[in-house]
Amino acid sequence: MRITPKVSKAKAEPPLILAIDIGTSVVRTMVFDRLGRAIEGLESRRSHKIETRAQGTSEANPDLLLRLVWDCIDQTVAEG
Repeated sequence: MRITPKVSKAKAEPPLILAIDIGTSVVRTMVFDRLGRAIEGLESRRSHKIETRAQGTSEANPDLLLRLVWDCIDQTVAEG
């Protein structure tokens, strides 16, 4: 796992970039400055589960994922 350096909001260099990560167990958003540093306090995460069926298939609920993405974006922007 790569450790990303963090910077305070006051020391962040624009432009700022909102990153969205939709993973197999977590949806998260983070904001980075132009130097690729994560900005302290500007992140959000929501857990979710992938459904696995007896046939071996796995499926995510796209409506739930979309709602979680918007929830994360709303929280991250509100913290900014």
